[in-house]
Amino acid sequence: MSMSQDSLQKLMIEMEDQLSNNQKDLNVTKSNLGHLIQQNKVLNLQISEIKRSKVDSVWQSSGKAFLKINTDNYLKKLQDDMDENKEMIKSLKKKQEYLETSIEKTYEHINRFITPPPR
Repeated sequence: MSMSQDSLQKLMIEMEDQLSNNQKDLNVTKSNLGHLIQQNKVLNLQISEIKRSKVDSVWQSSGKAFLKINTDNYLKKLQDDMDENKEMIKSLKKKQEYLETSIEKTYEHINRFITPPPR
């Protein structure tokens, strides 16, 4: 079954739009992933520094003020933040894999339409 030239052109435009959108999403996903990984490194460093200092309380910034907080509570908060980031990283890696596969398949389909069939 052959397609009309207009239908083929519309399909190519749709695939190119999808490819462009997926590439943009992939760039955003990679950026977010890098940010979360960096954030976890900082959280891990904070946790190790606080544990090494062996103090009973720490000062947490709250706007223009500082609050004195029990070290164990603060460490738990940092660990919870780190665990939440790990879940988001896991989710973003799945999204990244999906987008990379989608981009690859879209390229394959575009090439299938562009290259002439063998004779």
